[in-house]
Amino acid sequence: RYKIYTQLNKQPGWVTLFPREEKKGLRRADLIIAFNENERQYFESISGRQTILHIPVPQLRRVTKNKFEYILLYFASDNELNYAAISFFISDLFPQIKKAIPALQLFIGGKICERLTVVVPGVSLQGAFNNPIDFYKQGDIVINPELVGTGLKIKALEALSFGLPLLASEAGAAGIRYPEFNHFRLVSTAEDYVKNIQELSQDENARLQLGDNAAKWIRYYEAKSLKDLQNCLPL
Repeated sequence: RYKIYTQLNKQPGWVTLFPREEKKGLRRADLIIAFNENERQYFESISGRQTILHIPVPQLRRVTKNKFEYILLYFASDNELNYAAISFFISDLFPQIKKAIPALQLFIGGKICERLTVVVPGVSLQGAFNNPIDFYKQGDIVINPELVGTGLKIKALEALSFGLPLLASEAGAAGIRYPEFNHFRLVSTAEDYVKNIQELSQDENARLQLGDNAAKWIRYYEAKSLKDLQNCLPL
C-alpha cells in the first residue's frame, strides 16, 4: 500500500514497515488472517506461520427495483485511493459512457462526497447515509472503478450483499474474485461499461441472475470463513 500511494504521488498517513520488520512482527503470531488470497500467500511465505483467508461478509439484504432507471451507484469513504478512482471515472470514463447512454446518471454516496466538487452533468453527490441500504435502493448498478488497491473492497462486498449488479475494475474486485460464481462483471474501459450497462438495462433476467449469484457467493464465503476459523481455534 505504501508503494501504491507513492505511485499516485500521495503521502501515506500510517506507519509502514520494511519487509524484514513485517516478517519479525508476523512471526510473533500463532495465526495470521488475510483478506484476500494473494495476501494470504504472501504473509504465509514471509512468516512461516499458518495463514488463513477470512472475509467478514455483510448480511444479505436483497434490494429489488421494478424499473431500470439508468442510475449507477458509487458509495465510499473519504480516502486518497477512493478519491483518485472516482475522480478518474468522472473525468475520463463517465462522459464517454453518458454520450452512448444519455439517460445515465451517477449517484455518489458516503464521506467521499465531502471531498468532491462535481460539475459534470449527470453526477449527483448524495452525501452520507446512516444506513447504506437507503443509498443502494436508489440505483440499478454499482461501480467500483479503483485504479489500484490492496486487501478487501468493502464497497464491493456491500454491492454483492444487496444483490445489485456490480461492475468492477481489476483492483476494485480485490478479495471478491474467487471462487468464480459469475457474481460480478469485470470492466476496464468506457466501452466495457457501455456494453454491460446496455445489456443489463435490457435483460431483467441477467440482472436477477447476477443478484442470485452474488447471494450464493456471500453464503459460500460466510460458511467457508467460519469453518476455516473454527478449524484453527482450540476446542
